[in-house]
Amino acid sequence: MIFPSKKLRDRKLYLLAKLLLEYYRYKIMKLV
Repeated sequence: MIFPSKKLRDRKLYLLAKLLLEYYRYKIMKLV
């Protein structure tokens, strides 16, 4: 059984990872 809280936490982690990826991509673009 999957709890809503875990699902929400996973979504938060997913969004955080996506945000970090965009941030690093932006930094790399600025460096190049």
